[in-house]
Amino acid sequence: MSSTYKFYLSYQGNSQSYRIAANSMLILGRSNEAGQLQIDYPSLSRKHLALYAEESGLFVEDLGSTNGSYLNGKKLDAGQRMPFQEGDSLSLTPDQAVIVQLSPVAERPTSSSPPKKGKDISSLLASKKDVVIGRSSDCDLVLEDVMVSRRHARIQQKDGKVWIEDLNSSNGVYLNGKKISSKQQVTEKDKVRIGLFSFSLSGTLIDLKKEYAISATDISKVFSNGHTGLHPTTIQFPYREFIALMGPSGCGKSTLLKALNGDSPPTRGTIKLFDLDLHDHFEFVKHIIGYVPQENIVHEELTVQESLFYAAKIRLPEDTSNQEIEHRINEVLTSLKIDAPTLRKTKIEKLSGGQKKRVSIAVELLTKPKILFLDEPTSPLDPETIEEFLSCIRQLCKEGTTVIMVTHKPEDLNYVDRVVFMGVNGHLSYDGPKEGLLKHYKKENLIHLYALLSSKEEAKSWYDRWYNGSQVSSTAFKKVDIQRSSANLAHQTFWLTQRYFKIKVANPKNLLLLFIQPVFIAILIALSFSELIVTTEIAGQVIQQPKLGVLFLMAIAAIWFGVSNSAKEIVGEKDVAKREFRVNVMLVPYLLSKQLVLFVLSAAQTFIFLIILQLVYPDLENFILLYALLLVLSICAIQFGLMLSALTETTEEVMSLLPIALMPQIILSGILQPIESSITQLLSYFTLGRWGTELLARAQDYDQDTTPFLDAIRDFLYPEDIQVLPTDSLEANALGLFLVFGIMLLIVIMALFQRISPKNS
Repeated sequence: MSSTYKFYLSYQGNSQSYRIAANSMLILGRSNEAGQLQIDYPSLSRKHLALYAEESGLFVEDLGSTNGSYLNGKKLDAGQRMPFQEGDSLSLTPDQAVIVQLSPVAERPTSSSPPKKGKDISSLLASKKDVVIGRSSDCDLVLEDVMVSRRHARIQQKDGKVWIEDLNSSNGVYLNGKKISSKQQVTEKDKVRIGLFSFSLSGTLIDLKKEYAISATDISKVFSNGHTGLHPTTIQFPYREFIALMGPSGCGKSTLLKALNGDSPPTRGTIKLFDLDLHDHFEFVKHIIGYVPQENIVHEELTVQESLFYAAKIRLPEDTSNQEIEHRINEVLTSLKIDAPTLRKTKIEKLSGGQKKRVSIAVELLTKPKILFLDEPTSPLDPETIEEFLSCIRQLCKEGTTVIMVTHKPEDLNYVDRVVFMGVNGHLSYDGPKEGLLKHYKKENLIHLYALLSSKEEAKSWYDRWYNGSQVSSTAFKKVDIQRSSANLAHQTFWLTQRYFKIKVANPKNLLLLFIQPVFIAILIALSFSELIVTTEIAGQVIQQPKLGVLFLMAIAAIWFGVSNSAKEIVGEKDVAKREFRVNVMLVPYLLSKQLVLFVLSAAQTFIFLIILQLVYPDLENFILLYALLLVLSICAIQFGLMLSALTETTEEVMSLLPIALMPQIILSGILQPIESSITQLLSYFTLGRWGTELLARAQDYDQDTTPFLDAIRDFLYPEDIQVLPTDSLEANALGLFLVFGIMLLIVIMALFQRISPKNS
């Protein structure tokens, strides 16, 4: 059971004791609302102060009171949550007329507590056949942890056997390291894990948080080019510590950080988080890891509030209510001191570097990670901002988060508990309290220490001294698996689509430019072609045919709309996407959200474009069919743009590649110049320009040119004569376009998997 905190409230000569259970909140003030402790004293505000009880301790927060709250004589900033410990003096008035004092010992359940609230599974099963495990106080076995659902699992005794089942929990039930999907039999030799708790039928409950937060044994990293980025390293980090990874440039700080969190796993060795193997339990431990790389992992087009809301909808369990989400957002923003109302409504792109970094951290804190990895978060910050920022991080550690931070700034040492110092080429040479760092190297300051370990020889020498020739394990590190989430596809698609739509409409100026494009192109076509239909006489017969030039430009315009809209959409958010894929976002919802929003945008552009052409050319037939075909072409073009975006590393690269990719659509269409060689004929079958132009040409006499679908496939696979515009049907051209679309989709998926997969070598 959780702790129950006892505190004394004294005012007007009276003192009375009260209790508050862990994982609950109590408001103090003049209001008599439900759930609030009313204090009838005129100097207090209606909602004056909040008490937050957590497993890690008690915290207080002034709720913007008129006369303020004072902790140990210092006035609390409104909205700032501070720890409230034994011996602290908390006054709700400047004159100390209303005093709150904490009882010396947090009360825990006595031996007279009901037996059903015990920690021994075997004794519980001896007294009843059905045991419910969860976070709710009405469960038979109560596990106080945010990763445990209110009703998480059930253990039943039936016909002399014991069975366990998952009650649709958010984070699952693990039997011998494997997540169960149905009712499973449990024996005394089996190990069950729920959240950060482990137990067997014959043993007692083990709180894994009492283990080391991180334990790495003989981990090393060798890159694919043969360079050793990290020599064999063994380290252990206790729970709730603030650790700095330091060293000169090229020493492997980020390499070690990414090895520990699975982003770029080591080549050899073993890593355990709370005694859980990183590889074997990655599906679970990824939910207790927060990771903020050097790049910000938020969409800058959104406001702070919007960014956190959508992140919560995507990352938190589906049944989390909007009220719960709002409460969690308030918590993380308050803890990071970025909860001002005006700041919440500000677009992230307009924030300072320090504020952006805190928003990125806030996104990670939504899921209450037990371990938070930060890669050089103080680099873009000024000294004043650094002090406030690192004070917030220290507070996170007090509230139950282990923080590992890569830094190169000596002043950051003032805020950490522990230091890991490395020499160049991945040689660890110190791991211990910050006070012993300079003494270990017998140096006067960190500048001299950086200079010392920038030498390869010195780095190797100090590495050898630290490990003293200890043996290194030869165990190869197993590849960290990714994307094993069981999230609801429809749920993720809905919220990813809504967020992406919000991002697209967040820039009205850019949106206006997108809708000017179809108007501009349509007017240019109208000025260049006075009429659409050309009349020719062949063998004494008058034939009217559409000008291929107009149809060709219509096809190219549709391709342009799709490609230009989508070419920057994956590469532009690669850092955000990679982090979200690592948490729980799935590939299908991600791509669907892109396709849906971009399709709506391209459909609107195409409609404007075709309406103008219809007004200019009244003899343009089959408007609905033409629009449908242009939409199909746009969908393929969107996929083409996404393919380019997935294959490039920067937006500059993809914009440089765009003309190169579009030129074959024009040249190989067969309109500007007949396609004669077999090589160009073959290449033309992989271009949207050829299939798009032919589709539009076939649409003009569609009523006279229809063939069964199977015949269309046959004509496509076995054409009798390959011409600039083959004599096959509309359906065959559509099939060709579909195959090109499928090839591009496959390339996009493969490129995304390559982009988001952990780099093992």
